[in-house]
Order: sequence, then structure tokens, then C-alpha cells
Amino acid sequence: MYANAEAVAHYSIAIDAAKRIEAIRESPVRELYLKRGREQELASQFPAALANYAEMENLARERNDRGLELSALVAQCQIRCTPNSEFNRALGEPVAEKALQLARELQDRVAESKILWILVNLFRMTDRVPEAREAASYR
Repeated sequence: MYANAEAVAHYSIAIDAAKRIEAIRESPVRELYLKRGREQELASQFPAALANYAEMENLARERNDRGLELSALVAQCQIRCTPNSEFNRALGEPVAEKALQLARELQDRVAESKILWILVNLFRMTDRVPEAREAASYR
């Protein structure tokens, strides 16, 4: 239940193994990175989680896997745009915009909705009500 460090170590081993399986395009890499990052977030290790998602993004670019890249960007913008030790609107907002553009290109409505929700909350939190309304009313 509170074995976050152990979980991170096991996810790291699993990610290394999954990355070596080149023959399988849809390996469990996405879920493993997301789960490892979530464990790091739960342990308040936000810099480590950001590094995890950056590594995931680099792998996505190496593989030209835009869906994997989108997942990495969404995870990064969620950390940067929500209250925690790594909150940084100046860094998070461009990542969110990049992720939003990619989600729309890929027609990933689930990711698009999550990004818009993150932006609505970011704008509300930083007293940018017009931008929050615009993000909330996007169709």
C-alpha cells in the first residue's frame, strides 16, 4: 500500500524489459511509464516524475509514436499546471498547448478533454477568467 519506492523500482525494471522488445510495437511501455510516474507523484517525487515523463517523450520521438508522445505531454502538463512543488505556469502552459494541438491532430477526444480541464483549472487558479471560460466552452 505504501511501497512507492519498491513500485518505482519494479516499474523501472519492467520498462527496461519492455523497451528491449522491439518486435512488439504495442508493448506495455505506455502503461508502465504512466504507472511509474504516478507512483513517483504519490510519493511527492515530482522532479522524478517529470524526468520519467520526459524519458517517455524521448522514447516516443525515437519510435515516432505520437500517441505515446501525447501521453507523456499530458502527464507533464498535469504536474506543471496543478498545485505541487513543480507547479510552473510558464513551463506548463506551452506543454499543455502543444499537447492540445497533438490531441486534436490525433482526434483523441479523451486526451483533449483532460488537457482542457487542466487548462480551465490553471486559468481559474491564476485569475484568468476569460481564458478559463474559453477553455471550458470549447466544442
